[in-house]
Amino acid sequence: MSKPYKLKEEIVQFIIERKKADPTLSCRKFVSLVRENHQVTLSKSLINNIIKQNGISSRVGRRGSEIQTSDRTIEPPLIQSKEALIKNCGYFFLKIADSKLKLIDLLAQTFGGFLRGFSQKELTELIEAGLFMPFFEENKDLWLFMGKEVPPGVISEYSRQLACIPEPEFSKIWDKNFPNINNNSELYKQALLKLSTFAQVNFFPQTYRFLDFFTMQERFYSLWGRIQESQSLLKIEYFYPKNFPWKNDLIWQEALNFAAKSVNQARVCARSGQRIRISPAAADLPAGAL
Repeated sequence: MSKPYKLKEEIVQFIIERKKADPTLSCRKFVSLVRENHQVTLSKSLINNIIKQNGISSRVGRRGSEIQTSDRTIEPPLIQSKEALIKNCGYFFLKIADSKLKLIDLLAQTFGGFLRGFSQKELTELIEAGLFMPFFEENKDLWLFMGKEVPPGVISEYSRQLACIPEPEFSKIWDKNFPNINNNSELYKQALLKLSTFAQVNFFPQTYRFLDFFTMQERFYSLWGRIQESQSLLKIEYFYPKNFPWKNDLIWQEALNFAAKSVNQARVCARSGQRIRISPAAADLPAGAL
């Protein structure tokens, strides 16, 4: 049984804040989180008592139902939506590139040695959110794009710890794979360039391999997309943005067709396990989408 002297106020507050940020965290998970962050081992029953006493217990129920807490109702993860239409869905080519390159996993593994209290899965989600957040005006679109909503409290703690890494140390961390990096903003930019280069080389026609990132963004990454999910398939159908200049460009259409077929032939899978398939042609944006 855990001794009372271990129950410092900072540990109690840590448990409360993390539980509020992510109500799905179990007592078993909190045992490891507290040990990693405070070098103290608490029993599951003691952690459960802290959660109950502060009125932040999650309602027990079937997966997919709402999570009920004492002060609010948290909607299920957005991935449960079977269909979604979002802007800038062309960045899925970069997500697909990462499924092959495993760059986000590499970043998560490296960050894991410097950031405390995050699982490998949490770090991959946080890094992915950091990479793509600048391209989505609303967080809701970003969560639909990612297939998972990241709790704001977890993002805040991640950002706080990241900002505490001294610039010289940050540069040492990434010297091998990302030279001359001094902060996470520069790191994200270089990571996006690596993913875009991989996508251009492996999925697009040869003439597109040397285009800069902003040209690829304008021509392909800015496309709207409808994401449709089933248990085994994640299908992406692309649409032209309003006043899209390449709508009637046959060479552009051939390039999108080529890229879609390349992805489909590569038999790429999403992190959630579904096979990714891209429709080889774009269509006009559905009425009412804007």
